[in-house]
Amino acid sequence: MDNLKEFSIPIKGLKTGVHEFNFHIEKSFFEQFEGSAIQDGDFQVHLRSL
Repeated sequence: MDNLKEFSIPIKGLKTGVHEFNFHIEKSFFEQFEGSAIQDGDFQVHLRSL
């Protein structure tokens, strides 16, 4: 699961304010979850926290 580090958000260290994160999730992400019903996908994720 070392490959999931790029999807980790350091919530504890975030200061008050708006924070934005962008992720590209594809097949290599889903391969980390053995036995998952989802085997493949291609997503662009934009996360904005207030």
